[in-house]
Amino acid sequence: NRIQRLETMLERLHKRKTEIEQQLSDSSIYQIENKQQLDNLLYEQAKVADEIQQLEAEWLELCG
Repeated sequence: NRIQRLETMLERLHKRKTEIEQQLSDSSIYQIENKQQLDNLLYEQAKVADEIQQLEAEWLELCG
């Protein structure tokens, strides 16, 4: 059902969010030669956060 699919998607997104945060906690990512990778990670972090927010809102609507 839709709620289970949302929960599966949220679990996957939260896992990816944690992976991104771990990469961002490495100080070497902030060196100039890693600027493109940093930009990509920050973009993906914002995208994942937005997806989580949307899916959680839908989940709450269905469960509430």
